[in-house]
Amino acid sequence: MRKNVLSIKGVILCASLILIFSFICACKSGVMRSKAPAPTIPGASYVGDETCLGCHEDANPDLMAAYKHSIHAAIADFETTPYGVQKGCEACHGPGSIHAEGGDPASIINLKKVTPDEASAICLKCHKSGALMKWQGSEHSLNGVSCIECHKIHQARSAIQRAKAPSSAWERKVVRPHALIKAEPDLCYKCHKEIQTRLNYTSHHPVREGKMVCSECHEPHGSPRLIKTEGRTINDACFTCHPQYQGPFAYEHDPVVEDCTICHEPHGTVVNNLLKKTEPFLCLQCHHIHSPISSDESVKQVVGRKCSYCHPEIHGSNAAPHLGAKF
Repeated sequence: MRKNVLSIKGVILCASLILIFSFICACKSGVMRSKAPAPTIPGASYVGDETCLGCHEDANPDLMAAYKHSIHAAIADFETTPYGVQKGCEACHGPGSIHAEGGDPASIINLKKVTPDEASAICLKCHKSGALMKWQGSEHSLNGVSCIECHKIHQARSAIQRAKAPSSAWERKVVRPHALIKAEPDLCYKCHKEIQTRLNYTSHHPVREGKMVCSECHEPHGSPRLIKTEGRTINDACFTCHPQYQGPFAYEHDPVVEDCTICHEPHGTVVNNLLKKTEPFLCLQCHHIHSPISSDESVKQVVGRKCSYCHPEIHGSNAAPHLGAKF
């Protein structure tokens, strides 16, 4: 009985140590960091859009012309203070009474001159649903990327955008929804040069052909690996377009169940079918050389051949335990 008690205590101690270690690692990586507060302007009060436009329509005519056709201008009438003053510009730039009186640029919030976390905190005051609820733990946030590096808050909407939301990859590439600075994939290439290179390899997803864009697989706002997993596995993103490989199968291939990227490089490779290596070398990372005839014949069997010649149902089989083995 005493041994059982000690055993239970040992399990509890081990579990506690694992939790403490995980918490420390998470804190060091930044995943557990608290949400940054939005910057403020002490002593300032809201003066309304008309005051802002009184100066900036003359000083920044192009900017103001674009702003009037932006989504932010379209909803400005609904953003009011408790006293009924329409915030408009001040919803993002902070109350402008001090700035309006003296004209000092330092007395108004400029999203380009605050920290990335502070700039994003301003946007998150309104944009806080869906994937944006997880922004603080996203890959972009953890690497100091702010909202305004991808989005232009004064961006005018095109006639197409005002008529309807873009639905196809072509429209997303041309129309630039969500006030993007550039259309996909050029916007993403600004930072992800190595991915742009991979998409030019012989085997690649059809991004450069305009048949898909980055955001069809990636969630830039709220995923640790930027993958559209919706809290599930990376494979769920792949199975959205490749359901034939999902199964369930009576005889499964472990990498298909665990992670498609064990065998595939999704952005592009020099090997067919986005494989990371050619056969049989890809397979030999996990499997030993073998022959259905004898061990002496193993090397002869694989030289100049592909494993898939004998195991064609490489993603899973309902008939053959060795993935469709032809022997």
